[in-house]
Formats: sequence, C-alpha cells, structure tokens
Amino acid sequence: MTFFKPYLFLGLVLCIQTISFGQNLTVTYSASSTKNQEILNAIETKRAYASIRDINNETKAIIEQLQMLGYIDAVSGLPQNINKERYEVLIRMGEQWQTIAVTIPAALTPFVQSENKSPAKDTLMMIPVKYAAEFMEQLSYKVAQEYDPFSEIALRLLEKDTFPQLKGSIHAKLYPKRIMRHLVIIGYPEVSKAILTHQGGLKLPMNFGPDALAPLDKKLNQIPYFNITKPTETLFEEEATTLYLYLEKKNNNSFDGLLGFATDPETQQLSFNGYLTIDLSNNLDYGEELNIDFKGDGQEQQRLGLKAKWPYLFEAPFGISAELQLFRKDSSFTTTQKALQIDYQQKSNVSWSIGHKTIESNSGLQNTVNIPDFENFKTRLWLAGLQIYEKQDVALFPHKYSLGIQGAFGQRTINLIEKNQMRFHLEGMYTFALSKHHLLYVKNTTDYISGNDIKTNEAYRFGGIQSLRGFNENTIEASAMTLINIEYRLAFNDQFYLHHISDVAFFRPPNSTSNHWLLGLGFGMASLTKAGLFKLQIAQGFDQNNRFDISQSKVHIAFATRF
Repeated sequence: MTFFKPYLFLGLVLCIQTISFGQNLTVTYSASSTKNQEILNAIETKRAYASIRDINNETKAIIEQLQMLGYIDAVSGLPQNINKERYEVLIRMGEQWQTIAVTIPAALTPFVQSENKSPAKDTLMMIPVKYAAEFMEQLSYKVAQEYDPFSEIALRLLEKDTFPQLKGSIHAKLYPKRIMRHLVIIGYPEVSKAILTHQGGLKLPMNFGPDALAPLDKKLNQIPYFNITKPTETLFEEEATTLYLYLEKKNNNSFDGLLGFATDPETQQLSFNGYLTIDLSNNLDYGEELNIDFKGDGQEQQRLGLKAKWPYLFEAPFGISAELQLFRKDSSFTTTQKALQIDYQQKSNVSWSIGHKTIESNSGLQNTVNIPDFENFKTRLWLAGLQIYEKQDVALFPHKYSLGIQGAFGQRTINLIEKNQMRFHLEGMYTFALSKHHLLYVKNTTDYISGNDIKTNEAYRFGGIQSLRGFNENTIEASAMTLINIEYRLAFNDQFYLHHISDVAFFRPPNSTSNHWLLGLGFGMASLTKAGLFKLQIAQGFDQNNRFDISQSKVHIAFATRF
C-alpha cells in the first residue's frame, strides 16, 4: 500500500492541474457583408468553448440554422487562431432562397387543404423556406392522428429551380392506424374494468395517436381508488397493440371525527358536541361505498345516517344507491328518511341520479301540544340530481372543485291532507390558487322547502364545524337557507396551513316571513401528519343582537385519517 501512495498523490496533482489549466476559447463568426453579419449576429452562440472540437460542432449548428433560413449554399472556413485563446471563423452565406415548390402526393392532400377531400392527382404547394420545418412538423402531427405513428413522411429531391425558388417533393409511406385492443394492468390487476371504462374513459378498442395517452392518464388520475405509479405505455407488435397501466391500490377508507367543547351559557359548565364519519370504499375492488355518519350536540339531538352505493351493475355505467337517515330530538320526535336512487356515470367526473325518497316524522309523546309547529307527517318525493367534481394532486387540498345539485318534488301528507312540496339542495366548493402559498377556499350550501307551513320536525338543521362554525351542531332550523364558507389559507408547505374563518348564513326560520342572518368568525390550522389530517378551529358566532363574548367561542378539534 505504501508503494502506491506517491503515484496516487501524483495522479491527483496532475488531474487538478489539468482542470485548473483547462482551455477557455472564444470565437468570432464573420460574414462577407454587413447585411449578412447582422443575420449571423442574430444567431445565439456560446460565449466560451473548451476545445477546437466544440468550436467545429457549434459552427456546424450555425450552418444548419442558416440553411433552414434559405442560405442553402452556406459554408464555413476552418477556425483561424488570432491569439492564444481567440479564434475567428469566416462564413460564406451565399444567396437566400425564399420559397419551395413542394409536390404533395394525393394521399396527403387532405391534410393541407381547408376542405377534407382527396383529389385524384398530386398537388403543388408553395412554402416559404423558413417555415418548411414547421410545415413538415405540423403535417407529421396530422398524419399521426389518422395513420400509424410509425408512418414516414419526408421532404426529398430538394434542388434549385429558378432563383429564389427551390423545388422538391414529399414522399410518404403510410401504415393503417393502430388500434389498441389489449390491456395489461401491472400492480393492481383486481381493479374492476367497469371503473376504468366508465370513470376513467378507457374504452377498448381505441385508436392510438400521439395525444391518446396523456388525456387518458389525466382521467384515470381522477379515480380515487388507485395511484398511477408510472405513465401509461403501449407495446407495439406486428399484429397487435397492447396498453399497459401501472396502478397501485390506495387505502380509500376514511375516518373523520370531531370533538367540540364550549361553555354552556346557562350552567356555565363545559359541554361537548361532535360528529363521526366513516367511509368504507372499494374494499371489494368494484368501487362500492358504505358511509356511516353520526352527529350529536351532547344534549338533546342525535342524527345517524347510513348510505350504500354499488356502481356499474353488470359493468354498465348504471349503479344503485340507498340511504337511511334517523334524526331524534330527545323524546319529542323522530324523523326517518329513506331514499333509493339509480346513478348514471356520464363521464369520469360527471354523474346523474334519479330516485325516490320518503320522509316520515312521528312524536314520541302522546301529547304534542307543547311542541311548537309540530305535526306527524309523511312526505314522498321524486329526486333528480347532478354531481360534478375535479381532483388535484395536492395531498392537503385534494379537491379543486365540486358541485352537487338535487331537486325533489312530491306530496306531503298531514292528517290525511296532501299538499304538493318541492325541495332544492345545492352544494358547491372551489379552491382558488392565488399563488403557491396563498389559496382561497369558497363553499356554498343552499337548501329550500316550498310552502308557508313548514313544521319544526321537517325543517333543515345546520350549525357546527361542517356548516356554520361558531355555533353548536344542528341547532339552527330553517325552511330556506344559503350558507357561504370562506377561508383564506396560508400554506407554509404541503403539510401545514393556517386559515381564517368567515361563515355567513342567510336563512328563514320555519313559518316565518322574515329573513335572518348569522355570522361566524375565527381562525384555524390544519396539519397533515403520518396518522392523518389534524384540524383545530376557534370561531365566535354572531347575530344581529350579539356582542363579542370570548366565553361563547367554540373550539373545534377534528381528525381525519385513511386506512
């Protein structure tokens, strides 16, 4: 080992010296006239070169650019050494040829004419020389849309005609368009083909083209059941074209819970309220969903919701969903909602639904005189709805926008008396990206029940972290309401953000002709951890008569995770 140390040290010294004394050559390109020199100066070149070989390569590139501009006779001399590190290269540009008379074969004529018709003979077309490369690129792109991407087109037999015109012809070797008929799924082969077809837009057989795969990956990326681990690829064989998808199944089950606490204004004691949501999704690889939702105010109200959805029956774009909701207010009354719907997946992010809903409410008391505006009732409604959404590849803000609309019409029966009733529900949100770290989140929820005699036990109920923050869960009743949630979000990174809270609700209480408003103001934070998404929010509720009272502020703690 001792023997090699001097030689190792000497080798390092030589390497360092070689690097330290490396050449730094400069070049001046000269033309034979002032006009040509201006054209030459407009071509960008390097400031320094490491060797004569680099200079020759740069000179060759300049000659090619000049030829593309019409100086087809441009030639260069050898680099002439002016001093130790400075060289000069003389370029003779010659005359500039302006146009090319191109003969286009009959098979390609439809791609260069405004009308899509194929003449029986070749077509002559005049093309400016400086746009010839762009013309060929556009022509190749159009041909690839209709024929096999491996088809060949080339501008050949280019020669001088009468100055300043050149002439040439386009030769084409066209192959029939390739059809993708076979599919191979790597990583998640169990995924339902119906999900890929109706939600991802993958409908085989499909034509292959240069723009076929990127839109397909974008649609597939909207599906929440898997990740795309590698861009989609195709395998070209002599007799077949096979599509390869690289997917990874996602943990799409979710748990979302909230613990809320505040000081009771009457007892001055700490009171709790909250909600619990469990979503079980795609566990059987068919895109099926089961939702369990519970809300309670810790005192007298409880709501339990169950919803199941089975999409793509018989691999068709139709599915079925069922819903059951139970609402109980102490021992005063219980309201039950049952719904059955047929869903249609129009495209990857758009779905329609029609169905039927029954709402029934009964009192648990024999004497309901002391319950204001209460009646036992039964409502039968026909439903029609639309759902639109778009995801984005941001873990902290996965939804760019969503819109859900549902209309309902039918009859309400009280004491054997039927009345027509209409209901309307709208829920939409949008996340505006003002810049990399600044976002604006806006959400609107609107509900409406027709009629002037809306009972307490059929009114909408809102309030709490999922609607109007600064108020207890489901403590506000309305026959019509619109709620706007606004958050300005300051994202420090892709795992943490702070936000303000501005919630405002305009609503009409049951059996009232006057409109009221409520306001919730506050601030919060959200942090994405390995365990899930943690949220902390503090909000104060106001109405027309309220003064600010920090003791009435609501502190909400929520946690959501996937498993």
